[in-house]
Amino acid sequence: MGGWHTSPVLLRIYRSAVVGRQRWGPLRLFGVAALSLGYVLTSLGQWCLSRLSVALLVAALQLAALAAPRFALAAAIAALVAAATALVLAARVDAEDDSTGHRGGAEGFKDDCCENTVEAVAALLQREREQGPLPHFPYLEFDVQETADGELVVYHDSLLTRGFPRDGINAAAVARLEQETGIAFGLLTVADCRLAQLQALHVGGRPGVCIPTLKQLLDACIAGGVQRSLAIEMKQLLSDAGRLKFLDTIRRAPQPYAIWYLDTQGPRLDRDPRALRQRFGRLGWAGVIAFPHLFARSFGVFGSEQVLAHLTRCLLAG
Repeated sequence: MGGWHTSPVLLRIYRSAVVGRQRWGPLRLFGVAALSLGYVLTSLGQWCLSRLSVALLVAALQLAALAAPRFALAAAIAALVAAATALVLAARVDAEDDSTGHRGGAEGFKDDCCENTVEAVAALLQREREQGPLPHFPYLEFDVQETADGELVVYHDSLLTRGFPRDGINAAAVARLEQETGIAFGLLTVADCRLAQLQALHVGGRPGVCIPTLKQLLDACIAGGVQRSLAIEMKQLLSDAGRLKFLDTIRRAPQPYAIWYLDTQGPRLDRDPRALRQRFGRLGWAGVIAFPHLFARSFGVFGSEQVLAHLTRCLLAG
């Protein structure tokens, strides 16, 4: 949860209108403008209200960049990205730390464990068994999205670059992946790859640490004796088969009260999970959360009547 989730639509615009153009023509300028507008709208939609002033400042910087002369546009965009990153980091400094279980109990890929991995979940649950109830641990959260072959994996970003260093132990697998997909590694997303291709890569460059499936991570939670609700954040589900598989996997949780829980105020779960629990009730053993636009992309107007009927039955069944 948290962070800016790159839209596949924006990625396609970037690939065709920006990367694919060598000169600054109207189409390339349109691509940059569309990306900037998408970034503004996504920022306004996902950041909590306390960061609205930050989002507005970022929007102003982007408009200034678009108004710059063509020869200065690239430099302006680079400065904008750096400024936006610094502002977001500054806005998060004073936020209350309720993130012990965020992304499977790890944040990033530099510490002892990598985020959203079986190893991170196992280490977190082992630590709680040894030390007792951990602070700032209202839920165990992780992110789910669908691969090109309809499998469900646990990974936060759309792009692969942050989680999988392309050099060293991953070099050969990255070369094969680029050859098989025809897409540069820097632009590859989870949705572009099959499960076998993703699991051939080593998360964080750690030997033997692979991207887990949703079932593998749920099994790790059960094996570790998890004592917290699971907040399963849905990033994107691309096919009806993937949507049904997602629902069926959650419904087969070991407790009969696995609950479908739609978080329509995603940023508040980061900022104030206690208030959300009071308003919406407990998650139960496992629940699903999603930002509204990501939920709509997977289950709204994009879902078939079969999936929507199945979802309605899940909601009515509690």
